[in-house]
Amino acid sequence: MAIEARALKRSRTKTERTGARSIPKMGLNRRSRPNKPKAQLPKYSTLVSLIKALGEFDLITDASGTVVGFWASRRPRYGRQFKTVVGTRLDTLVEAPVASEIQTLVGLTAARGRREELKFRVTVRGVQRSFSICAVPLGLNESGVSAFCLAVRDVTDRVEAIRTVAEREAFLAKVEEIANFGSWEMDLKTNAVALSAQLTKIYELSPREKWSRETYWERMHPNDRLRVRRLTSKALTDGRAVEYVARYCAHDGRVRVHLAHLLPLLDENGKVIRAMGVIQDVTGHADSDQELRRLSQQIMNEQDNQRRHLARELHESAGQSLAALKMTLGQLREAMSENPELAPSLLESAALLADSTVREVRTVTYLLHPPMLDDAGLGPALRWYTKGFAERSGICATLELSEPFPRYSQEIETTVFRVVQEALTNVHRYSGSSCAEIKLWHERSTLLIEIRDRGCGFPPAADPLERAKLGVGISGMRERVEQLDGEFEVNSIPGKGTTVRVALPTAALHGLAQGPRTSSAFRP
Repeated sequence: MAIEARALKRSRTKTERTGARSIPKMGLNRRSRPNKPKAQLPKYSTLVSLIKALGEFDLITDASGTVVGFWASRRPRYGRQFKTVVGTRLDTLVEAPVASEIQTLVGLTAARGRREELKFRVTVRGVQRSFSICAVPLGLNESGVSAFCLAVRDVTDRVEAIRTVAEREAFLAKVEEIANFGSWEMDLKTNAVALSAQLTKIYELSPREKWSRETYWERMHPNDRLRVRRLTSKALTDGRAVEYVARYCAHDGRVRVHLAHLLPLLDENGKVIRAMGVIQDVTGHADSDQELRRLSQQIMNEQDNQRRHLARELHESAGQSLAALKMTLGQLREAMSENPELAPSLLESAALLADSTVREVRTVTYLLHPPMLDDAGLGPALRWYTKGFAERSGICATLELSEPFPRYSQEIETTVFRVVQEALTNVHRYSGSSCAEIKLWHERSTLLIEIRDRGCGFPPAADPLERAKLGVGISGMRERVEQLDGEFEVNSIPGKGTTVRVALPTAALHGLAQGPRTSSAFRP
Protein backbone atom coordinates (compact mmCIF):
# COMPACT_ATOMS: atom_id res chain seq x y z
CA MET A 1 0.00 0.00 0.00
CA ALA A 2 2.81 2.40 0.82
CA ILE A 3 4.47 1.64 -2.49
CA GLU A 4 1.23 2.30 -4.44
CA ALA A 5 0.70 5.60 -2.62
CA ARG A 6 4.17 6.81 -3.48
CA ALA A 7 3.70 5.81 -7.14
CA LEU A 8 0.35 7.64 -7.31
CA LYS A 9 1.94 10.74 -5.78
CA ARG A 10 4.78 10.70 -8.33
CA SER A 11 2.27 10.29 -11.14
CA ARG A 12 0.24 13.29 -9.98
CA THR A 13 3.37 15.45 -9.63
CA LYS A 14 4.49 14.57 -13.15
CA THR A 15 1.06 15.26 -14.55
CA GLU A 16 0.92 18.67 -12.88
CA ARG A 17 4.43 19.45 -14.13
CA THR A 18 3.99 18.36 -17.73
CA GLY A 19 0.38 19.28 -18.23
CA ALA A 20 0.17 22.63 -16.48
CA ARG A 21 -0.07 24.54 -19.71
CA SER A 22 -3.01 22.56 -20.90
CA ILE A 23 -5.07 23.69 -17.97
CA PRO A 24 -6.70 27.07 -18.71
CA LYS A 25 -6.39 29.65 -15.96
CA MET A 26 -8.57 32.75 -15.74
CA GLY A 27 -6.69 36.02 -16.22
CA LEU A 28 -3.34 34.49 -17.17
CA ASN A 29 -3.77 34.31 -20.97
CA ARG A 30 -1.75 37.19 -22.47
CA ARG A 31 -3.82 37.20 -25.64
CA SER A 32 -6.85 37.97 -23.56
CA ARG A 33 -5.31 41.28 -22.36
CA PRO A 34 -6.53 44.48 -24.09
CA ASN A 35 -3.86 46.21 -26.31
CA LYS A 36 -2.62 49.61 -25.05
CA PRO A 37 -2.70 52.44 -27.59
CA LYS A 38 0.74 53.39 -28.92
CA ALA A 39 1.98 56.73 -27.55
CA GLN A 40 2.22 59.50 -30.11
CA LEU A 41 5.34 61.67 -30.49
CA PRO A 42 4.76 65.23 -29.29
CA LYS A 43 4.83 68.01 -31.90
CA TYR A 44 6.85 71.09 -31.02
CA SER A 45 5.47 74.47 -31.95
CA THR A 46 8.70 76.50 -31.61
CA LEU A 47 12.40 75.94 -31.96
CA VAL A 48 12.87 77.01 -28.35
CA SER A 49 10.53 74.29 -27.09
CA LEU A 50 12.44 71.77 -29.23
CA ILE A 51 15.74 72.86 -27.67
CA LYS A 52 14.29 72.72 -24.15
CA ALA A 53 13.16 69.13 -24.74
CA LEU A 54 16.23 67.75 -26.52
CA GLY A 55 19.15 70.03 -25.56
CA GLU A 56 21.91 69.60 -28.13
CA PHE A 57 20.88 67.35 -31.01
CA ASP A 58 21.56 66.33 -34.62
CA LEU A 59 18.73 65.46 -36.98
CA ILE A 60 19.21 64.22 -40.57
CA THR A 61 16.36 63.94 -43.09
CA ASP A 62 16.22 62.56 -46.59
CA ALA A 63 14.66 64.25 -49.61
CA SER A 64 11.16 63.11 -48.59
CA GLY A 65 11.47 64.73 -45.15
CA THR A 66 11.86 61.43 -43.28
CA VAL A 67 14.24 61.39 -40.31
CA VAL A 68 17.09 58.98 -41.10
CA GLY A 69 19.46 59.96 -38.30
CA PHE A 70 18.90 61.37 -34.84
CA TRP A 71 20.96 62.08 -31.70
CA ALA A 72 20.14 64.18 -28.63
CA SER A 73 22.10 65.01 -25.50
CA ARG A 74 19.02 64.75 -23.31
CA ARG A 75 16.28 62.07 -23.45
CA PRO A 76 12.89 63.80 -23.72
CA ARG A 77 9.90 63.11 -21.54
CA TYR A 78 8.20 60.69 -23.93
CA GLY A 79 10.74 58.02 -22.93
CA ARG A 80 10.51 54.84 -25.04
CA GLN A 81 9.24 56.75 -28.07
CA PHE A 82 12.62 58.53 -28.14
CA LYS A 83 13.99 55.81 -30.47
CA THR A 84 11.00 56.00 -32.79
CA VAL A 85 12.06 59.43 -34.12
CA VAL A 86 14.12 57.71 -36.81
CA GLY A 87 11.83 56.60 -39.59
CA THR A 88 9.17 59.23 -39.00
CA ARG A 89 8.55 62.32 -41.02
CA LEU A 90 9.74 65.70 -39.76
CA ASP A 91 6.18 67.08 -39.81
CA THR A 92 5.23 64.51 -37.14
CA LEU A 93 7.83 66.00 -34.80
CA VAL A 94 7.42 69.74 -35.41
CA GLU A 95 4.53 71.91 -36.49
CA ALA A 96 4.37 73.66 -39.84
CA PRO A 97 5.83 77.08 -38.75
CA VAL A 98 8.89 75.37 -37.28
CA ALA A 99 9.41 73.24 -40.38
CA SER A 100 9.11 76.35 -42.55
CA GLU A 101 11.67 78.17 -40.41
CA ILE A 102 14.09 75.26 -40.79
CA GLN A 103 13.55 75.14 -44.57
CA THR A 104 14.24 78.90 -44.77
CA LEU A 105 17.51 78.41 -42.91
CA VAL A 106 18.44 75.57 -45.29
CA GLY A 107 17.69 77.80 -48.27
CA LEU A 108 19.86 80.64 -46.96
CA THR A 109 22.78 78.30 -46.41
CA ALA A 110 22.43 76.85 -49.90
CA ALA A 111 22.05 80.27 -51.58
CA ARG A 112 24.95 81.98 -49.82
CA GLY A 113 27.33 79.06 -49.94
CA ARG A 114 28.19 79.30 -46.26
CA ARG A 115 26.71 78.05 -43.06
CA GLU A 116 23.95 80.23 -41.68
CA GLU A 117 22.79 79.91 -38.10
CA LEU A 118 20.17 81.19 -35.71
CA LYS A 119 20.89 81.97 -32.07
CA PHE A 120 18.48 81.59 -29.17
CA ARG A 121 18.61 82.35 -25.46
CA VAL A 122 16.94 79.41 -23.70
CA THR A 123 16.32 78.88 -20.01
CA VAL A 124 17.45 75.36 -19.15
CA ARG A 125 16.83 74.27 -15.57
CA GLY A 126 16.64 77.88 -14.46
CA VAL A 127 19.88 78.94 -16.19
CA GLN A 128 20.08 81.13 -19.29
CA ARG A 129 22.01 79.34 -22.06
CA SER A 130 22.87 80.29 -25.65
CA PHE A 131 22.13 77.82 -28.48
CA SER A 132 22.92 77.98 -32.19
CA ILE A 133 20.90 76.21 -34.91
CA CYS A 134 22.35 75.58 -38.34
CA ALA A 135 20.87 73.56 -41.22
CA VAL A 136 23.22 72.22 -43.89
CA PRO A 137 21.57 71.12 -47.16
CA LEU A 138 22.40 67.57 -48.31
CA GLY A 139 20.43 67.45 -51.54
CA LEU A 140 17.34 68.57 -53.47
CA ASN A 141 14.68 66.61 -55.32
CA GLU A 142 12.42 67.69 -58.16
CA SER A 143 9.82 69.22 -55.86
CA GLY A 144 12.44 71.32 -54.16
CA VAL A 145 12.21 69.51 -50.81
CA SER A 146 15.75 69.30 -49.47
CA ALA A 147 17.52 66.71 -47.45
CA PHE A 148 19.45 68.39 -44.70
CA CYS A 149 21.27 68.00 -41.43
CA LEU A 150 19.93 70.11 -38.56
CA ALA A 151 22.50 70.66 -35.79
CA VAL A 152 21.81 72.40 -32.47
CA ARG A 153 24.70 73.22 -30.16
CA ASP A 154 25.11 74.92 -26.80
CA VAL A 155 27.39 77.89 -27.57
CA THR A 156 27.17 79.63 -24.20
CA ASP A 157 30.90 79.35 -23.59
CA ARG A 158 31.67 80.63 -27.09
CA VAL A 159 29.30 83.58 -26.73
CA GLU A 160 30.78 84.46 -23.34
CA ALA A 161 34.31 84.22 -24.74
CA ILE A 162 33.41 86.52 -27.65
CA ARG A 163 31.77 88.96 -25.26
CA THR A 164 34.82 88.89 -22.98
CA VAL A 165 37.17 89.55 -25.90
CA ALA A 166 34.99 92.44 -27.08
CA GLU A 167 34.93 93.91 -23.56
CA ARG A 168 38.69 93.62 -23.28
CA GLU A 169 39.22 95.25 -26.67
CA ALA A 170 36.91 98.10 -25.66
CA PHE A 171 38.75 98.40 -22.34
CA LEU A 172 42.16 98.53 -24.05
CA ALA A 173 40.87 101.14 -26.48
CA LYS A 174 39.66 103.22 -23.52
CA VAL A 175 43.00 102.80 -21.76
CA GLU A 176 44.82 103.98 -24.88
CA GLU A 177 42.55 107.02 -25.06
CA ILE A 178 43.05 107.90 -21.40
CA ALA A 179 46.83 107.40 -21.47
CA ASN A 180 47.10 109.07 -24.90
CA PHE A 181 49.00 106.25 -26.55
CA GLY A 182 48.29 104.04 -29.53
CA SER A 183 49.41 100.59 -30.60
CA TRP A 184 50.52 99.16 -33.94
CA GLU A 185 51.44 95.80 -35.46
CA MET A 186 53.40 94.99 -38.63
CA ASP A 187 53.93 91.83 -40.66
CA LEU A 188 57.57 91.86 -41.77
CA LYS A 189 56.87 89.57 -44.76
CA THR A 190 54.18 91.73 -46.31
CA ASN A 191 55.02 95.06 -44.59
CA ALA A 192 51.30 95.37 -43.78
CA VAL A 193 50.76 97.74 -40.84
CA ALA A 194 47.70 97.84 -38.57
CA LEU A 195 47.12 100.89 -36.35
CA SER A 196 44.78 101.19 -33.39
CA ALA A 197 42.07 103.85 -33.49
CA GLN A 198 43.88 105.97 -30.91
CA LEU A 199 47.15 105.87 -32.88
CA THR A 200 45.37 107.18 -35.99
CA LYS A 201 44.25 110.13 -33.84
CA ILE A 202 47.79 110.70 -32.60
CA TYR A 203 49.09 110.63 -36.18
CA GLU A 204 46.14 112.84 -37.23
CA LEU A 205 45.25 110.52 -40.12
CA SER A 206 42.06 110.78 -42.13
CA PRO A 207 39.87 107.65 -42.40
CA ARG A 208 40.92 107.04 -46.01
CA GLU A 209 44.59 107.84 -45.54
CA LYS A 210 46.85 104.80 -45.75
CA TRP A 211 49.77 104.24 -43.43
CA SER A 212 52.89 102.31 -44.29
CA ARG A 213 56.42 101.77 -43.09
CA GLU A 214 57.67 104.40 -45.53
CA THR A 215 55.11 106.92 -44.31
CA TYR A 216 56.45 106.57 -40.79
CA TRP A 217 60.00 107.40 -41.84
CA GLU A 218 58.81 110.32 -43.98
CA ARG A 219 56.97 111.89 -41.03
CA MET A 220 59.87 111.48 -38.60
CA HIS A 221 62.04 114.52 -37.98
CA PRO A 222 65.15 114.39 -40.24
CA ASN A 223 67.52 114.83 -37.28
CA ASP A 224 66.09 111.73 -35.58
CA ARG A 225 65.57 109.48 -38.61
CA LEU A 226 69.04 107.93 -38.90
CA ARG A 227 69.38 107.28 -35.18
CA VAL A 228 65.98 105.59 -34.92
CA ARG A 229 66.58 103.50 -38.07
CA ARG A 230 69.74 102.08 -36.51
CA LEU A 231 67.97 101.33 -33.23
CA THR A 232 64.99 99.58 -34.84
CA SER A 233 67.14 97.66 -37.33
CA LYS A 234 69.31 96.31 -34.53
CA ALA A 235 66.23 95.43 -32.45
CA LEU A 236 64.67 93.46 -35.32
CA THR A 237 67.96 91.69 -36.05
CA ASP A 238 68.62 90.72 -32.43
CA GLY A 239 64.95 90.06 -31.60
CA ARG A 240 65.06 92.39 -28.58
CA ALA A 241 62.73 95.17 -27.48
CA VAL A 242 63.81 98.77 -27.77
CA GLU A 243 62.58 102.13 -26.50
CA TYR A 244 63.31 105.52 -28.03
CA VAL A 245 62.10 109.13 -28.21
CA ALA A 246 61.70 110.80 -31.60
CA ARG A 247 60.07 113.88 -33.08
CA TYR A 248 57.09 113.59 -35.39
CA CYS A 249 56.21 116.21 -38.00
CA ALA A 250 52.48 116.80 -38.41
CA HIS A 251 50.71 118.00 -41.57
CA ASP A 252 50.64 121.63 -40.46
CA GLY A 253 54.34 121.73 -39.57
CA ARG A 254 53.90 121.21 -35.82
CA VAL A 255 56.51 119.02 -34.18
CA ARG A 256 55.35 116.51 -31.60
CA VAL A 257 57.54 114.38 -29.32
CA HIS A 258 56.72 110.65 -29.29
CA LEU A 259 57.89 107.96 -26.90
CA ALA A 260 58.01 104.64 -28.78
CA HIS A 261 58.31 101.00 -27.65
CA LEU A 262 59.07 98.29 -30.22
CA LEU A 263 58.74 94.56 -29.50
CA PRO A 264 59.83 91.94 -32.10
CA LEU A 265 57.75 88.72 -32.26
CA LEU A 266 59.53 85.45 -33.05
CA ASP A 267 58.38 82.18 -34.64
CA GLU A 268 59.22 78.71 -33.34
CA ASN A 269 62.63 78.90 -35.05
CA GLY A 270 63.57 82.16 -33.33
CA LYS A 271 63.16 84.26 -36.47
CA VAL A 272 61.48 87.67 -36.26
CA ILE A 273 58.29 87.52 -38.31
CA ARG A 274 56.26 90.39 -36.85
CA ALA A 275 56.71 93.48 -34.74
CA MET A 276 54.38 95.40 -32.49
CA GLY A 277 54.64 98.43 -30.30
CA VAL A 278 53.08 101.51 -28.76
CA ILE A 279 53.48 105.23 -29.44
CA GLN A 280 52.77 107.83 -26.77
CA ASP A 281 52.63 111.57 -27.32
CA VAL A 282 54.81 113.07 -24.57
CA THR A 283 54.96 116.62 -25.94
CA GLY A 284 55.03 119.05 -23.07
CA HIS A 285 55.73 116.39 -20.45
CA ALA A 286 59.01 118.05 -19.58
CA ASP A 287 57.20 121.16 -18.32
CA SER A 288 54.64 119.00 -16.54
CA ASP A 289 57.36 116.95 -14.88
CA GLN A 290 59.06 120.09 -13.66
CA GLU A 291 55.80 121.43 -12.25
CA LEU A 292 55.07 118.06 -10.67
CA ARG A 293 58.46 117.98 -8.99
CA ARG A 294 57.91 121.48 -7.65
CA LEU A 295 54.49 120.58 -6.28
CA SER A 296 55.80 117.32 -4.81
CA GLN A 297 58.51 119.24 -3.01
CA GLN A 298 55.95 121.69 -1.67
CA ILE A 299 53.73 118.83 -0.52
CA MET A 300 56.61 117.25 1.38
CA ASN A 301 57.51 120.60 2.94
CA GLU A 302 53.89 121.16 3.90
CA GLN A 303 53.63 117.68 5.41
CA ASP A 304 56.76 118.34 7.45
CA ASN A 305 55.31 121.66 8.60
CA GLN A 306 52.02 120.03 9.52
CA ARG A 307 53.77 117.28 11.48
CA ARG A 308 55.96 119.86 13.22
CA HIS A 309 52.91 121.98 14.06
CA LEU A 310 50.98 118.96 15.35
CA ALA A 311 53.93 117.79 17.44
CA ARG A 312 54.35 121.30 18.91
CA GLU A 313 50.64 121.53 19.71
CA LEU A 314 50.61 118.15 21.43
CA HIS A 315 53.85 118.89 23.30
CA GLU A 316 52.80 122.33 24.49
CA SER A 317 49.24 121.42 25.38
CA ALA A 318 48.46 117.76 25.95
CA GLY A 319 52.08 116.83 26.73
CA GLN A 320 52.45 119.43 29.48
CA SER A 321 49.07 118.54 30.96
CA LEU A 322 49.92 114.84 30.98
CA ALA A 323 53.28 115.57 32.66
CA ALA A 324 51.53 117.62 35.35
CA LEU A 325 48.92 114.87 35.75
CA LYS A 326 51.67 112.29 36.24
CA MET A 327 53.34 114.38 38.95
CA THR A 328 50.01 114.98 40.68
CA LEU A 329 49.21 111.28 40.70
CA GLY A 330 52.65 110.60 42.19
CA GLN A 331 51.98 113.10 44.97
CA LEU A 332 48.57 111.55 45.49
CA ARG A 333 50.10 108.11 45.95
CA GLU A 334 52.49 109.44 48.60
CA ALA A 335 49.75 111.42 50.33
CA MET A 336 47.53 108.33 50.61
CA SER A 337 49.98 106.83 53.12
CA GLU A 338 51.72 109.85 54.64
CA ASN A 339 49.18 112.71 54.54
CA PRO A 340 45.64 111.46 53.86
CA GLU A 341 44.15 114.95 54.43
CA LEU A 342 45.96 116.21 51.31
CA ALA A 343 44.60 113.42 49.06
CA PRO A 344 41.19 115.01 48.20
CA SER A 345 42.75 118.21 46.88
CA LEU A 346 45.33 116.27 44.87
CA LEU A 347 42.59 114.07 43.45
CA GLU A 348 40.61 117.14 42.39
CA SER A 349 43.70 118.61 40.72
CA ALA A 350 44.29 115.35 38.85
CA ALA A 351 40.70 115.34 37.62
CA LEU A 352 41.01 118.94 36.37
CA LEU A 353 44.26 118.11 34.56
CA ALA A 354 42.62 115.07 32.94
CA ASP A 355 39.67 117.19 31.76
CA SER A 356 42.04 119.79 30.34
CA THR A 357 44.04 117.14 28.51
CA VAL A 358 40.90 115.63 26.99
CA ARG A 359 39.81 119.07 25.73
CA GLU A 360 43.22 119.79 24.23
CA VAL A 361 43.44 116.42 22.44
CA ARG A 362 39.88 116.84 21.22
CA THR A 363 40.73 120.28 19.81
CA VAL A 364 43.69 118.88 17.90
CA THR A 365 41.67 115.98 16.48
CA TYR A 366 38.83 118.32 15.53
CA LEU A 367 41.28 120.45 13.58
CA LEU A 368 42.40 117.38 11.65
CA HIS A 369 38.82 116.44 10.72
CA PRO A 370 35.85 117.78 12.68
CA PRO A 371 33.11 115.15 13.25
CA MET A 372 30.65 118.05 13.24
CA LEU A 373 31.20 118.37 9.48
CA ASP A 374 29.72 114.90 8.92
CA ASP A 375 27.05 115.08 11.62
CA ALA A 376 25.71 118.64 11.49
CA GLY A 377 26.92 119.86 8.11
CA LEU A 378 29.05 122.63 6.65
CA GLY A 379 27.31 125.59 8.31
CA PRO A 380 27.72 124.52 11.98
CA ALA A 381 31.24 123.20 11.31
CA LEU A 382 32.34 126.55 9.85
CA ARG A 383 30.78 128.46 12.76
CA TRP A 384 32.67 126.26 15.22
CA TYR A 385 35.95 126.57 13.33
CA THR A 386 35.70 130.34 12.81
CA LYS A 387 35.01 130.90 16.51
CA GLY A 388 37.94 128.69 17.54
CA PHE A 389 40.25 130.36 15.00
CA ALA A 390 39.43 133.80 16.38
CA GLU A 391 40.11 132.65 19.94
CA ARG A 392 43.40 130.95 19.09
CA SER A 393 44.82 133.59 16.72
CA GLY A 394 43.41 136.83 18.12
CA ILE A 395 42.18 137.74 14.61
CA CYS A 396 38.64 139.06 14.38
CA ALA A 397 37.08 136.46 12.07
CA THR A 398 33.44 136.82 10.98
CA LEU A 399 31.27 134.31 9.13
CA GLU A 400 28.24 135.22 7.03
CA LEU A 401 26.00 132.42 5.70
CA SER A 402 22.92 132.81 3.55
CA GLU A 403 19.77 131.54 5.21
CA PRO A 404 18.56 128.90 4.97
CA PHE A 405 21.89 127.19 4.44
CA PRO A 406 21.37 123.68 3.04
CA ARG A 407 23.35 120.44 3.25
CA TYR A 408 25.59 119.52 0.32
CA SER A 409 27.36 116.33 -0.70
CA GLN A 410 30.27 115.13 1.40
CA GLU A 411 32.79 116.08 -1.32
CA ILE A 412 31.43 119.63 -1.56
CA GLU A 413 31.31 120.22 2.20
CA THR A 414 34.80 118.80 2.77
CA THR A 415 36.27 120.89 -0.05
CA VAL A 416 34.69 124.12 1.19
CA PHE A 417 35.77 123.47 4.78
CA ARG A 418 39.38 122.79 3.72
CA VAL A 419 39.47 125.88 1.49
CA VAL A 420 38.26 128.08 4.35
CA GLN A 421 40.67 126.39 6.75
CA GLU A 422 43.66 126.88 4.43
CA ALA A 423 42.72 130.49 3.61
CA LEU A 424 42.44 131.42 7.30
CA THR A 425 45.75 129.67 8.01
CA ASN A 426 47.41 131.83 5.35
CA VAL A 427 45.78 134.93 6.88
CA HIS A 428 47.25 134.05 10.26
CA ARG A 429 50.72 133.13 8.95
CA TYR A 430 51.43 135.66 6.24
CA SER A 431 48.96 138.51 5.91
CA GLY A 432 49.40 140.35 9.22
CA SER A 433 45.71 141.27 9.01
CA SER A 434 43.73 141.91 12.18
CA CYS A 435 40.46 140.73 10.62
CA ALA A 436 39.11 138.16 8.20
CA GLU A 437 35.69 137.90 6.56
CA ILE A 438 34.11 134.67 5.30
CA LYS A 439 30.94 134.71 3.20
CA LEU A 440 29.01 131.78 1.74
CA TRP A 441 25.88 132.04 -0.38
CA HIS A 442 24.21 130.14 -3.19
CA GLU A 443 22.78 131.31 -6.47
CA ARG A 444 20.65 128.61 -8.09
CA SER A 445 22.95 125.63 -8.53
CA THR A 446 26.21 127.40 -7.60
CA LEU A 447 27.77 127.69 -4.15
CA LEU A 448 29.91 130.83 -3.81
CA ILE A 449 32.61 131.33 -1.16
CA GLU A 450 34.66 134.45 -0.44
CA ILE A 451 37.45 134.86 2.16
CA ARG A 452 38.85 138.38 2.50
CA ASP A 453 41.57 139.90 4.69
CA ARG A 454 43.07 143.41 5.07
CA GLY A 455 46.71 142.39 5.27
CA CYS A 456 49.90 142.97 3.31
CA GLY A 457 48.91 140.97 0.21
CA PHE A 458 51.40 139.87 -2.43
CA PRO A 459 52.22 140.94 -6.00
CA PRO A 460 49.89 139.16 -8.43
CA ALA A 461 52.65 138.73 -11.04
CA ALA A 462 55.17 137.27 -8.61
CA ASP A 463 56.99 134.08 -9.61
CA PRO A 464 55.27 131.08 -8.03
CA LEU A 465 58.64 129.80 -6.89
CA GLU A 466 59.09 133.00 -4.90
CA ARG A 467 55.81 132.28 -3.13
CA ALA A 468 56.84 128.75 -2.18
CA LYS A 469 56.66 129.78 1.47
CA LEU A 470 52.88 129.54 1.11
CA GLY A 471 53.40 125.77 0.74
CA VAL A 472 50.72 124.05 -1.25
CA GLY A 473 48.06 126.37 0.11
CA ILE A 474 46.96 128.10 -3.08
CA SER A 475 47.83 125.16 -5.35
CA GLY A 476 46.03 122.73 -3.06
CA MET A 477 42.90 124.88 -2.87
CA ARG A 478 42.84 125.33 -6.63
CA GLU A 479 43.24 121.59 -7.24
CA ARG A 480 40.47 120.70 -4.79
CA VAL A 481 38.07 123.11 -6.45
CA GLU A 482 38.93 122.12 -10.02
CA GLN A 483 38.39 118.44 -9.21
CA LEU A 484 34.74 119.37 -8.61
CA ASP A 485 34.56 121.41 -11.84
CA GLY A 486 34.58 124.63 -9.87
CA GLU A 487 36.25 128.01 -10.37
CA PHE A 488 39.05 129.31 -8.15
CA GLU A 489 40.34 132.87 -8.09
CA VAL A 490 42.84 134.80 -5.94
CA ASN A 491 43.02 138.60 -6.04
CA SER A 492 45.74 140.26 -4.01
CA ILE A 493 46.81 143.89 -3.83
CA PRO A 494 50.03 144.71 -1.97
CA GLY A 495 49.24 146.66 1.18
CA LYS A 496 45.46 146.19 0.86
CA GLY A 497 44.83 142.50 1.34
CA THR A 498 43.91 139.30 -0.42
CA THR A 499 40.57 137.85 -1.52
CA VAL A 500 39.97 134.18 -2.31
CA ARG A 501 36.85 133.37 -4.33
CA VAL A 502 35.44 129.95 -5.11
CA ALA A 503 32.42 128.96 -7.22
CA LEU A 504 31.26 125.34 -7.04
CA PRO A 505 28.49 124.03 -9.28
CA THR A 506 26.31 121.90 -7.06
CA ALA A 507 22.75 121.02 -6.15
CA ALA A 508 21.96 121.11 -2.46
CA LEU A 509 20.72 117.97 -0.80
CA HIS A 510 17.94 119.69 1.09
CA GLY A 511 15.95 122.85 0.53
CA LEU A 512 18.17 124.87 -1.78
CA ALA A 513 16.92 128.43 -1.97
CA GLN A 514 16.82 129.77 -5.52
CA GLY A 515 18.28 133.20 -6.08
CA PRO A 516 18.96 135.42 -9.09
CA ARG A 517 21.73 134.18 -11.38
CA THR A 518 24.43 136.68 -12.30
CA SER A 519 26.28 136.65 -15.61
CA SER A 520 29.50 135.54 -13.88
CA ALA A 521 30.16 133.03 -11.16
CA PHE A 522 31.89 135.73 -9.08
CA ARG A 523 30.36 138.98 -7.92
CA PRO A 524 32.11 142.11 -9.16
